[in-house]
Amino acid sequence: MSTYKEISVSGRSKSLEDTEKAIKHILPSVFTEGDEKAYRVVYAVHELLPSSDSDSKPTNPEEIPCRFIGLITLRSLSPDSLALPPHFFPESTRSAEVLTAELGYQFLPTAWGKGFAGESISAVFQACERAPTFWAPYDKVYVRAIVNSGNPASQRVMTKIGVPRLGVYEWKGKALFLAGKWRERDTVWIYGMFVRE
Repeated sequence: MSTYKEISVSGRSKSLEDTEKAIKHILPSVFTEGDEKAYRVVYAVHELLPSSDSDSKPTNPEEIPCRFIGLITLRSLSPDSLALPPHFFPESTRSAEVLTAELGYQFLPTAWGKGFAGESISAVFQACERAPTFWAPYDKVYVRAIVNSGNPASQRVMTKIGVPRLGVYEWKGKALFLAGKWRERDTVWIYGMFVRE
């Protein structure tokens, strides 16, 4: 099993049951009439590999060799989300027509430092803009990202793809799994922007 660069509040899974519990918060859920809809989007990121046969290029996209390198998730805020002071976010995000979602991502170490995170997160943001019916009844989608102080690479990714830094927050509270270990206190950088307006 490979190690991921993690952005997770649930920690590493130690058993199949842990994994199943974590995935319930990642995978799209079934919407039951009368319940508040939870929005969850998961993108698997693959690296395209060179063909072993240099003379022929595959014409079918499914024939292009690739390997899995990471995941990107967007999910609407829930009681499990890290509570942040509202003053960090624009007043317009509190409107009933705005859904706030949280960005999370994790990549295998073989993919670190190669631009895959920025490229794939930008593609996810573009997909958000092109999917108006998915976000119904919301007209606008605001994405927030939380990066801890020990992750300068993710801070650079957010800056490179144009997600504004909203501020720095000294967080204290219930233990969360951030940047590879459990923490009850940390300095976090808060980023956010509208991906659908």
